[in-house]
This record gives sequence, C-alpha cells and structure tokens, in this order.
Amino acid sequence: GLSPPSFGTNLIDAAPGDGYWWSSIGTLKHHVGPDTVPGPHPHLVKYVELSVLYLHQGKSVGLTRSPWTIVRYSYDYEYFPLKEPAFQFTVKTNTDVHVALDSDANDSDLYEIVIGGYGNTLSMVRRGKQGPCISDGTVDKGDSPGQKGWTTTPGIVSPSEFKGFWIVTEISNNQIVIQVGREGESTPFMTGTDKNPLQVHYIGLSSWHETEATYIFQNKV
Repeated sequence: GLSPPSFGTNLIDAAPGDGYWWSSIGTLKHHVGPDTVPGPHPHLVKYVELSVLYLHQGKSVGLTRSPWTIVRYSYDYEYFPLKEPAFQFTVKTNTDVHVALDSDANDSDLYEIVIGGYGNTLSMVRRGKQGPCISDGTVDKGDSPGQKGWTTTPGIVSPSEFKGFWIVTEISNNQIVIQVGREGESTPFMTGTDKNPLQVHYIGLSSWHETEATYIFQNKV
C-alpha cells in the first residue's frame, strides 16, 4: 500500500538543476481547526502545504507545491485550481470518496466522481451533485437518475492504507470524456461521457456525511 510522504529537512533548497544557477524561496503552512480555510462551506480541515517559488538566474519560473494532506469529514467540497487534464491522488477512507470537476468552484454544476460508494462496493461518474449518471455501469440502486448505472468496485478503498487513483479528462468529438483508474493501471475502471461539456478549471474533494477521508495530492499552480 501507499503511505503519506515524509518531508526532508532541506526541501527549500531542493530546486531542480539544469547546469544553470537556481535558487528558491519557500513557505510552510500548517492549519488545523474549524474555519481555518476560507470558503462558502466552513468545515474542519487539516492540511500541510509547502510552496516553493523557483528562481532561474534571478527570474521566477514557476511555483510548485509539495503534496497536500486534506482531511474531509462531510459532503462539502473543498476546491483547488486544476491546471492539467490529469489529476492523481491517494486517499484513505472506508467508503464514499467524492471528487468534483468544476468550472467555477461551487456546487451549482459539476462532474461528481464517487469511488467506493455503498459501503465500498460501487462507483460512478455523475453530472451534478447527486445528479444523473454519465458513466458506463450496470448496477441500479434506486429509481432516480443518480442511482442508476453504478460500476461494481468491491473493496476499492481502504480505511487502513492509502489507495492511489487518477482522473483524466479530454474533449473528443465535441464531448468530454472522464476516465478514472487505479494507480499502476493504464486502463480506466470507469468512464463517463457528456455531450454538453463543462470547462473544467477546479478539482473538489469531499467525503460523505460524518465519514473521514484523507487525501494526498499535488497542487500545481
């Protein structure tokens, strides 16, 4: 299984080298407690962030961040900018991983990816929070559009070890294709498609009501 990354003692000076002069300036932030992260949904959140601004020959060439550790306790999304069509993360929870792909960092309209729902047995891609399924599953758990089309994924997450996943989006034939796969596997276990695609600019992380989920991911800005 996967485990959270450990921070060394000299991360600030660990800028990439290419034969030229590099230097870096960094900040370390640690937040624990309610309302420490501003947003429309106050919540208890814990995370550690190391931001490193790389300077090449005295000029800024970009900002990178070390893996973030986010602990979610409820069905409220915390949003982060998404700069690439691929998103990789690890998560530890007993059920109901929820990941949102959104255009405007609110819950009004989004793509919702559920991994390990229904007691760590089923997964789905939806258009909207609790919205209609757009993935290719065959299991129905109710009459509403958001409960039809679950993909069978027994034991896909774990409460005792981190499991890795990737999400890739692309526009093909005027529709968005959302592929979801396991770390170490190149074939997705679930694919969603939408002929009225959203422009995806944010990633959102959540869990389920009174369920703890710990995420680790790279946030590139």
